[in-house]
Amino acid sequence: MVMKRVWILSLIVLFISSELYTQEREVKVKVYKTWVTTIDGGKIKGYLRSADGEGIIVNTSRDLMGQDIVKLPATELSEIKIRKKSSVLIGTVIGFTVGASFGAVLNDSDDSGSGWDLTPDYWDALAVGGTAAIGAGLGALAGSGRRSFEINGNLETYNEQLSLLQKYSYLVE
Repeated sequence: MVMKRVWILSLIVLFISSELYTQEREVKVKVYKTWVTTIDGGKIKGYLRSADGEGIIVNTSRDLMGQDIVKLPATELSEIKIRKKSSVLIGTVIGFTVGASFGAVLNDSDDSGSGWDLTPDYWDALAVGGTAAIGAGLGALAGSGRRSFEINGNLETYNEQLSLLQKYSYLVE
């Protein structure tokens, strides 16, 4: 029963602290990792800086304010894949938390003896750790999804996708 109270208290503190943290921010800029394949088979990896009627600009440096940018005309684009930065980490943390909580609740509700000669603390740790690991894996898998845009050098197709690409840009021009 004590373990259940600790987990509930931990979850309440987690949610309250995350709410307070998000209220302190002024403007939240969403940054998306971008993988671009060009018509000639070249691959460029970075962050989608901007998109306009002529093409896209990809920042290839780790620093978002860096000047390592690549300008790609729309007619040279074959495929663009986009995923929100840190989505894998966030999915892993959420999955771990849900899995650990589920394991704690599941273990706390099971009062039956197992017949093994091990202490209950071992089973508690095994149940919580096992479900936390499964939850973390599923969360990472869920967070690793990418949105794909097939352009194939077609300017008309690019213009149809332009408004969506601009939503994924961290710098609007």
